[in-house]
Amino acid sequence: MAIDLKMPLLGDIMQEGTLVEWLRGQGERVAPGEPIYRVEADKVSLDVAAPAAGVLQQLARAGEVVPVGGLVGRLVTEAEAPTETSPAPPEPVEGRAGNGAALALSSEIRATPAARRLARELGVALGDVAVAQGGGRIYEEHVRAFSVAHAATPAPVAPTPAHPEPVEGLPVPVSPRPPVPVSPPR
Repeated sequence: MAIDLKMPLLGDIMQEGTLVEWLRGQGERVAPGEPIYRVEADKVSLDVAAPAAGVLQQLARAGEVVPVGGLVGRLVTEAEAPTETSPAPPEPVEGRAGNGAALALSSEIRATPAARRLARELGVALGDVAVAQGGGRIYEEHVRAFSVAHAATPAPVAPTPAHPEPVEGLPVPVSPRPPVPVSPPR
């Protein structure tokens, strides 16, 4: 009988987590209690252990964001395991490639879970931040500073007029009523 491996709830308000990496390969036999994958949320990173013995089937890829309770993988018995195992899917390379391309594997870079999430959101490669910082643990402020320093200049935004011109066919907005005077409290 197959056992579903789901994204665990790591906090009261957690809604999703990131599958950081698989610690065991596709089709590998695992023992109960053996760490098989690493997940992270806003402020915590956790190695998840196998609940039972079986053969690992990876259903989510490393770096993928999965909702709490979402299916990450399965443990199947030897009889249920496919005879030919497919190789593990390649790990996606994050962000912009630059000097830190050699450090592209996120498991080699020491960063807080919040910094990893922010780097993904901003499209910044943690390897590039590590090189720019010169080593050490990476925090959110390091990712923000790197993103600002290496961001392209945004296109100027045209100012919007305070009172837009009326458009033919549309109703003309009525100005709000003047404020009603309020007597002071007694």
